[in-house]
Amino acid sequence: MATPVRELELPVVDGADRGARRDQIDAAREQHWLARAPMGYLLTRYEDCVKVLRDARWFSALALLNQTRGIDDPRMTERQRPSILSTEGTEHLRLRKLVGPAFTPKQADAMRPLMREVVEGLVDPIAERGRSEFVTDVCDPYPIPIICAMVGAPREDWQLFSRLATSVFRFFDEDARDHVDEIVEARLEMDAYVTALIEERRAAPADDLLTDLIRVEEEGDRLSD
Repeated sequence: MATPVRELELPVVDGADRGARRDQIDAAREQHWLARAPMGYLLTRYEDCVKVLRDARWFSALALLNQTRGIDDPRMTERQRPSILSTEGTEHLRLRKLVGPAFTPKQADAMRPLMREVVEGLVDPIAERGRSEFVTDVCDPYPIPIICAMVGAPREDWQLFSRLATSVFRFFDEDARDHVDEIVEARLEMDAYVTALIEERRAAPADDLLTDLIRVEEEGDRLSD
């Protein structure tokens, strides 16, 4: 008979910052392939992560994040909608089939000059300092300018988009419960911004991902706003 995971004697990972968590994960890896974390459990070994990601019996818990954090504020659930990040099975395959043609090698190649520009702008200050916390200095700030350019948001709005995204992504933090007002306000502002951008692209299509996503259709099936 299998032992329930909650009854296992597992190492704990609950570091207050990335450095502490990294050290705890390294130590936990020597003890077990699984560790307890503030929001559930954490796989400590790469090979096990790959196996779980490739096993269809596992599913995304994104739709359960409010529950796992003890957040019952209706403002956090009333606007919750299925997305390609949270759906599973046939619905996920349907969405992937729709959006797949919009993500092509040709489009990726067209983005490379901007990608290099953004990376160089992030790396140059690191070269001057001679040291870096790479996740904080490069991985965190890198995606927003690229995403903005892909969807066609004008460069003058990148700072706005970055600010809103930072607040929206607090939803994934362990202390999200303390930032509900900030998250809700940022979601509303982000929804309004993107909705206006969708309407603009419908009226005047452009060479960007948002226009491609508006156009996609498979046997009469389309993406909702």
